[in-house]
Amino acid sequence: MNVVAIGFCFLVALVLTFARGAGAGFVYAYLPALLLFSTVSGFPILGLPDPTPPTAAVYGILGAAILRGRRARLRLVSADYVFVLLLVAYVASAIQTEFIYTGVSIFGSLLFELVAPYFIARITLEQRATQRDALVVVVACSLVVALFSLIEFRLFPSTYARLLTQAGLRDSYVNFAFARFGFFRASSAFIHPIDLGTISGLMLVTMAILAVRSGVGTRATWVRVGFCAAIVSWLTAASFTSYLGFAAGLGLFLLLATFPFTRRYLVVGTLVAIVIGFVYAGILAKAPLVETSDSASQFAKSLWVRHLIIQEAWQTAASAGPFGWGRLVQVGKLESIDNAYLVIAIQRGWIALALWLALPVSLAFLATRALQRTRSRAAARAVLLGFCGTFGTMVAMFTVWLGFAYQSLFVIVVALAVSATQAASRPLRARAGPAPAVPGRLVSSP
Repeated sequence: MNVVAIGFCFLVALVLTFARGAGAGFVYAYLPALLLFSTVSGFPILGLPDPTPPTAAVYGILGAAILRGRRARLRLVSADYVFVLLLVAYVASAIQTEFIYTGVSIFGSLLFELVAPYFIARITLEQRATQRDALVVVVACSLVVALFSLIEFRLFPSTYARLLTQAGLRDSYVNFAFARFGFFRASSAFIHPIDLGTISGLMLVTMAILAVRSGVGTRATWVRVGFCAAIVSWLTAASFTSYLGFAAGLGLFLLLATFPFTRRYLVVGTLVAIVIGFVYAGILAKAPLVETSDSASQFAKSLWVRHLIIQEAWQTAASAGPFGWGRLVQVGKLESIDNAYLVIAIQRGWIALALWLALPVSLAFLATRALQRTRSRAAARAVLLGFCGTFGTMVAMFTVWLGFAYQSLFVIVVALAVSATQAASRPLRARAGPAPAVPGRLVSSP
């Protein structure tokens, strides 16, 4: 059944893109596949990335775009080059540390899961009509996610995963519940509560940017319902990681909105935040780790685990070199490394880590220039939402691994943020009117 569902996503994306353009394929095939069916089990295709519903939609969009033969117009900026260089760095790391065919595999997976969705979003989500359509789809998906989040939070854990498995769309699911605050932690349409929490925050940012840029506005009732649904999902995930990221992004947005003069220091502030992250991690790596008692709070236990991870993985990351140790490296007795930056450094090296950290710096530069040029409050708000959403997610990545559905929606938010800076940087066009009368000459009516 999963093969049928994946094939259906491919065909829908192919037909819509061929008939109406890549925007329709992205909005009506890729976004629902990512937000509702990202956990559907894929199947192998020799020499190509294993298709899941989201990647199958990307196959369809790219295939139809090639068949249509229309060249996309895109004015490249620094953030775009970062994604291209990331692709090169990951492939070089895989070939250097493992095998050539590993580099081919990494190229395909990174291309279809991150790089292609980023550039498709950059190209397609420029027209207001497409932005409105995307807003409707994300709001609808947020309602579905929130419905199952509420069910799983209090009543039946893993309800969504169980339904997909019964329908033959998933091979299996983890048949136990995560608990926090006396409730079950919801995962809804995603594989883990951390994924749900992080992606709920990203859905909220996505809806806000689309609402502002499309002209619908954030005061429309149905848009606010979508906001509430995303907040519900964010809360029911009970994820300290997503709470940290949301608090960081919201705090930065309020600061920049309340004190406009601070917008001039986005680049410096971003660099300072990166330095603070390195220094803090270095301090934790050397600080004594005190055992927690059974009576300690869940928050204290979560902090203790993150401290343990940094202590165990810091030396491995510090000695990873330019290209890292490879995908299969084992760090001590850790089952997982809940720190995206340590994972990137260990697996793909310092070059890949530097490129990931260059992303918010590049976006800060673009946002600063756009905010200086624009006179539109709506354009400035969209720029701030995009930058703060990116910043908040990258703060959350300090306590969560890199992967799952949230990384794909994250690059779409980055694409929306970059496009918002370009739109804000364009000079306002004067309204067309009748030609001015020149003294001594007759001006005929058009």
